[in-house]
Amino acid sequence: MEAHLRGIPAQNNLSDRKGWSREEMATMLRQALDPMDRAVVLMLASSGVRLGGLDLTWGDLTPIYSADGRLTEGPGEGGETACVVLRVYTGSPERYATFVTPEAYRAIWEYGHMWVDMMKCQPRPEDPVFLATNLLLRRLSGPAIAKRVRWMAAKARLRDPSSKKGSRFDT
Repeated sequence: MEAHLRGIPAQNNLSDRKGWSREEMATMLRQALDPMDRAVVLMLASSGVRLGGLDLTWGDLTPIYSADGRLTEGPGEGGETACVVLRVYTGSPERYATFVTPEAYRAIWEYGHMWVDMMKCQPRPEDPVFLATNLLLRRLSGPAIAKRVRWMAAKARLRDPSSKKGSRFDT
């Protein structure tokens, strides 16, 4: 052990909480009211980001395609979306990149159609992905996203009040 670490207790960053199973996620997705709900749940589940990580712009998403056994940033001839690079906390010292599944990316683009219908224009790279439900180009706040997720979990009966430990649930 290095001298400067002696006497400092090891940090335990492991949580005794668990994530929802695939079946539980599917149940929650059936409660989604609109494409935004589906996109939020699938983005959180596939990327592992916290709610604050969903403060995204359209430029934070970069699809990676698979064509002829190679991965590229362009679809190429007959290319399919293999995954999507998601840049989280862009412009912050805590920024990092993670990935989302093609399913989550499809959900984002389905929501993108709703975005275009609402805003009457195509999103620019600097435009926020998740919008408040008015006609202003205003980001949906973290607490508002959390409220949507909590509502879907409650409707899907995935929150057992007896599993609450302090202000958090087991799952």
